[in-house]
Amino acid sequence: MDVKPQYIACHDLPGAPPLPATPPDTSQATFDFLAAVESYPAQANPGASEAMRQYGENYYRALVELEGDGVMVATRDGVIIDTNEAMCDMLGLARAKIIGQPVSELPVTPESLEKSPWRFDWLSQGKVSVAERALMRPDASCIMVEMRMRMLSDGTLYLISRNITERKREEKALRESEDRYRQLFELESDAIFLIDNEVGQIVEVNAAASALYGLNREELMSMRNVDLSAQPEDTQRKTSGAHQQKGNIIYIPLRYHRKADGVVFPVEIMARSFIQGGRSVHVAAIRDITERKRAEDELREREERLRALAETLEIRVLNRTRELETSNVSLARSVAQLRKLAMELTQAEDRERKRLALQLHDHLQPFLVAASMKVSLLSLPLPAAEQAQAVQEVQDLIASAMSASRSLTRELYPPILLDAGIMPGLRWLADWIKDKYGVTVELGGEDSLEIPDTMGIFVFQVIRELLFNVAKHAKSNVAMVTLMMKDSQRLHIIVSDQGVGFPEPFSGFSNTACGFGLFHIHERLAAMGGMLDVVSTAGQGAKVFVSLPMMTDQLALDFIT
Repeated sequence: MDVKPQYIACHDLPGAPPLPATPPDTSQATFDFLAAVESYPAQANPGASEAMRQYGENYYRALVELEGDGVMVATRDGVIIDTNEAMCDMLGLARAKIIGQPVSELPVTPESLEKSPWRFDWLSQGKVSVAERALMRPDASCIMVEMRMRMLSDGTLYLISRNITERKREEKALRESEDRYRQLFELESDAIFLIDNEVGQIVEVNAAASALYGLNREELMSMRNVDLSAQPEDTQRKTSGAHQQKGNIIYIPLRYHRKADGVVFPVEIMARSFIQGGRSVHVAAIRDITERKRAEDELREREERLRALAETLEIRVLNRTRELETSNVSLARSVAQLRKLAMELTQAEDRERKRLALQLHDHLQPFLVAASMKVSLLSLPLPAAEQAQAVQEVQDLIASAMSASRSLTRELYPPILLDAGIMPGLRWLADWIKDKYGVTVELGGEDSLEIPDTMGIFVFQVIRELLFNVAKHAKSNVAMVTLMMKDSQRLHIIVSDQGVGFPEPFSGFSNTACGFGLFHIHERLAAMGGMLDVVSTAGQGAKVFVSLPMMTDQLALDFIT
């Protein structure tokens, strides 16, 4: 059916539709022509029926191929039998891929079909189906089309599609722009007015304007701008030439307006003129400055009083400055003393732990071993099985005491920390936490990391206390510990978990649990020039960041003294 358009001389046929110089480019014109050809009374001029058929076919091909819309022709059953190049371009398919396919199999998105399903039942009733649908092309791009379908009396289906992608995009952008404008207009806390410059008529207002003046929108839009002013002459004079100042910003720092209840109050006005719908208008932002004006008046009064007392106040300020300087010196000394006390407390605790560890190791354990040996010797000659059982129980208890004393020794001051360094000590701590609480500790850090003994003990205690918190409160079976040294000057520690986190956003250390908890860690770190920070969200775990400067034992002693 690839017929090139040929205009034949059949314009004088009775009832024949006129053939324009250029085929129309609208789908409605195509439908109108097809309807006219269909209704042409062949019996009125039988000799012209063949010419009329040729005329219609040529005209049809001209419309199909020349107009920009996509055109499809289908049988009554919906099988596509013809299409034009515009439709092929829309679908991104060759004509051969389209012809023979059902109309219902066109690549329309499911969302479009749910909104606008195929209504073939309408077509059989002579109705025209018009719907907007989205087409999915082979390259995964999507275009919006307006589809118009109609069934002629012989059952032929005609479908004309117009690409409205750009129009829909522009409509969406316009709606979004209007929504943003309306939201800004209504949410602005200042009173906003749109005023006609020619007559001063109020054209539009926002909610803040109604609240400010005590009048509803309809009441305000029935008024002129001078009706709101307690200085109408000044308002009229200032805005009468507004149409000649298009684009210029008008600023009125002080004007008095009147509310619905008669109260006069000061306002600040910012306005700008522009052209809307062919008329000169201006938008004015009006702000109630009652409180600011009152504050300014009070400020002026205070300035006058202050001016009268300037000399006296200068003397007082100088005296107060000296007092503050003295207080600052005293405060600095107090801070230094507190830091010294905090360091002394830290070292005192360390010394006490060492002492307890040595006592347990040097006294309790040898005593228990000797007692166990003696009890074993005494049990040998006893004939009674009961006595042997009792002795065995004593041996078991002594053995348990020995084991407990060794464990206590390691808990108070693990020997591996002093013998092998911080990283082996932390690995021992990770194993101990796993055995004790069932929490797996993932340790990250260089094995070569070296920390002075005094600092290593403190770092070990801090990490141990943070892992205790994870085991007791986090409800997490995994914790991560990472150590990083920056420029050999500062140690950074991160202890994190994926547990329940803090019930509320962490806001400080003032109410943290007592003991060697977060509060004491924070205070001791501050005394040493370090810091501690907590990041936590309820249900999403917690991260504790520790940073402290590295000091040699001698520097630590110098800091204390």
